[in-house]
Amino acid sequence: MDEKSQKVSIGVIILLFLFFIIIMPLILNLIYYLDAPCDFFDVGYDISNILDYYGAILTFIGTVSLGIITVYQNYVSQKKTDEVNKLTLELQKRVWQWQRRIMKRKSYMKSIKILRSLN
Repeated sequence: MDEKSQKVSIGVIILLFLFFIIIMPLILNLIYYLDAPCDFFDVGYDISNILDYYGAILTFIGTVSLGIITVYQNYVSQKKTDEVNKLTLELQKRVWQWQRRIMKRKSYMKSIKILRSLN
């Protein structure tokens, strides 16, 4: 992501944050104190109950968002871990092959020494 789109994303996040945290409760408060056009829209709740409900909704949204972020980060971390494990196993395999070659050479050299000593 380039720098310009990152600044735009941060700006949008800040504006949404301000809207949902500051402006929306003010709108709810204003709507509550307006006279209802008919009995259907007349509520039997206090403004504190409505704002508590709105706070609970925001809490739910925050919890779900953090859960999604956590799952995504775990997925990315698992992919990186699998990649590192694959490279580690490949490295271990190469080291084992080199050790095997060295052992064969040492054994070969021992055999040559023994044969030379017999002559």
